[in-house]
Amino acid sequence: MTEAADQTGATAWPAVLPAPLASFLQYWHDLAIAAGGGVPPRKAVDPLLIPPGLLPNIGLVEARPSGGRLNLCFRLLGTGHRLATGRDYSGRAFDELYTPEQVVDFERQYGAILDSRTPGYAPRSSLKQN
Repeated sequence: MTEAADQTGATAWPAVLPAPLASFLQYWHDLAIAAGGGVPPRKAVDPLLIPPGLLPNIGLVEARPSGGRLNLCFRLLGTGHRLATGRDYSGRAFDELYTPEQVVDFERQYGAILDSRTPGYAPRSSLKQN
């Protein structure tokens, strides 16, 4: 089932979340509460405390704001991402991996998440080189 995209490109959350996603959201929610709300700081994310079985499929995206842009990069991509793509994109900037139009779309999507200080839902397929 395809969900409708909003103005940021994110889609509506599924009515019933798969158990791994629900488990990760609870972990993230607990981090946010401990951090006083919003997006938890990077130092609060402890890979050893992420629910079992989720870490291989998690990707952490870092924003490095500069010149009015978010300058997104993959801080960490689990082994599931490497298996799906055959490459490790950890530490790589979105500018290196996507077209300029795609980068603008991603910056809009991630910017909306940062502005709202709430998680967003946007299913993704494997990375594709441009």
